[in-house]
Amino acid sequence: MSSTKVITFFSTKGGVGKTTLSLNTALALSLLNKKVLLLELDLGGPLDMAKMLNLHPKRALVDMVGNWQSLKKNEEKIRECFSEVNNNLYFLPGVLSLRSTPHLKPLYIESILSNFRELGFDFIIIDGGKNLTDLLLKIFGISNLILLVVTPDILSVYQTEWVLDTLQSLGFPLKMVRVIVNRAESKGAVSLQEIKLLMPVELLGTLPSEGKVVGLALNRGVPVIQDSPHSKIAIALKNLASKMLEDEGLYIPHKELTELRIKKEKEETVVEDFWARLGLVEPLKKMEISEEEDVIVEIKKKVHQRLIEELDLRRLPVESILLNPQRSKKLREDAEKIVANILAQETGSFLSSLEVRRKLTKEIIDEALGLGPLEDLIKDPIVTEIIVNNKDQIYLQREGKIELTSK
Repeated sequence: MSSTKVITFFSTKGGVGKTTLSLNTALALSLLNKKVLLLELDLGGPLDMAKMLNLHPKRALVDMVGNWQSLKKNEEKIRECFSEVNNNLYFLPGVLSLRSTPHLKPLYIESILSNFRELGFDFIIIDGGKNLTDLLLKIFGISNLILLVVTPDILSVYQTEWVLDTLQSLGFPLKMVRVIVNRAESKGAVSLQEIKLLMPVELLGTLPSEGKVVGLALNRGVPVIQDSPHSKIAIALKNLASKMLEDEGLYIPHKELTELRIKKEKEETVVEDFWARLGLVEPLKKMEISEEEDVIVEIKKKVHQRLIEELDLRRLPVESILLNPQRSKKLREDAEKIVANILAQETGSFLSSLEVRRKLTKEIIDEALGLGPLEDLIKDPIVTEIIVNNKDQIYLQREGKIELTSK
């Protein structure tokens, strides 16, 4: 498996210094003799980074999309798309024009970025933009570390809180997220102590406010760590890069779906007792338990137990809460956040697939707060009757026919 670390910078609003920070971090890592690929995927301002580096790229990530089937096996052609910044740093914009933006499909990007991991880079640094989109969620899904850039104003802090809450709801564990506070010394700013209290994740670092120094570097088309190497901001950025290089604990590993599958299904006709003899049972997929599924079962048991403890379900009036739609929704949302973090702790890694995370989370919460696998059947409007013989024999009546379920 590739040892390349993928770091995605993200912010909830423009003007917080995310692009400047991601560019200078990539450059600082390259000056520490690390091979780095810098990707500009903030599509709201294409080629901002190119201007900051005084580059004129001829190719963009979107150019690979239409030719990916032929390109993906040709490493030399892929590398020709990169613009060289120095011997260790290469740059690739997402698009060269806003008109090309619709062609950057999430499905293609996931495949392309996974391929980039195999090109021998130590780091892939991504400027991920400032809007939660399907594309950005795919990028987060292959990242080892998400860095949220925040400024010490109340709007930026509150928006970052909202993003963290949303990421948890989508199954991204908080252990893969860190916060960087830019312009930490701004007058009238929210204090660092307040930010730490408000944020449920660790601060990776703070950067001083040196707008004049940064502005001059931008106008010259030279990264600030090269234009003013002895300035406070340049020193802070280089220290940040050193921390990223030295602290392996920052990066969460990924388990591929082939290593941790939820289901392995096999087409097989099920022949069962009474209903089968009447000819009312249709062939269904039968679950075949694999070693991976045994692991999943154990993980689910542990997460289920910890969820009950953390929500204190034994003391909560769960039945009355579930009868109240608003309170029930709030309880499930709280449970989703808790499960996302417990899953990361129990598996020791981050499950890359959003579908897998959602499925595991739903199954665990259904068992903790509801009737487990029966929940989906109860909500199915065309199921008129459910017959439970035992845990392995659950029948349902749907459109006049009795079926043995795979639940």
